[in-house]
Amino acid sequence: MSLTLDKVLTKQILIVNKIPTPFFFVYEKAAFNNLKLNFPMIVKPRWEGSSMGINSKSVVYSKSELEKRANFIMKQYRQPALVEEFIIGSEYTVPVIGNSPPETLEPLKVKLNGMEMDNNVFDNSFIRSEGIDYVPLTGREKLKNKLRALALKTYNCVECLDFGRIDFRVNNNGEIFVLELNPLPALNTDDALAVSAKHIGWKFSELLDKIIKAALMRYKMVHKTGIN
Repeated sequence: MSLTLDKVLTKQILIVNKIPTPFFFVYEKAAFNNLKLNFPMIVKPRWEGSSMGINSKSVVYSKSELEKRANFIMKQYRQPALVEEFIIGSEYTVPVIGNSPPETLEPLKVKLNGMEMDNNVFDNSFIRSEGIDYVPLTGREKLKNKLRALALKTYNCVECLDFGRIDFRVNNNGEIFVLELNPLPALNTDDALAVSAKHIGWKFSELLDKIIKAALMRYKMVHKTGIN
């Protein structure tokens, strides 16, 4: 939890493990002026979860906008500002459950009001929004397999336990980028984890049961045969 809450440390681990993630830097005024940047970029608090500090103003298109937003984040949230290349394209999420070994659930495309995320951002106001849809990738086996493989690799390299969810962006050239890993994704019937489980035939109660049993197995409180 503490590791993945630090977006910079998480991205460094992804890079060491050769997992694609958007180019980034931590904003510092002195170094910032010497950087060659490809806009648009997105500015985030380094240590927040639940999309805190992220809204339509987070995506910037010039150095002056970047500097203004970074200063706002540092003042408002009293922490460093993370600046990332903003990936324009489709957004996906892949839930993972278990420990030995973990397994992926159904990969889902994230849509906003029925449309591709494209140049929109998933800000805090969308977390409980009825405008967010999670749609299975019908017939796109090659992409699903790539997302599943990267999700498992990401889950394992940060040593996530019991369950989690990995978020991706795929640009217009088909390149896949890991945005972040959520080690404590929302547990409600409308969120991605439950929607994904439903698409593979699990009831919500079964999903919860599998998560709990994964943790009990890890603590050797049940045998492997008791997981099913």
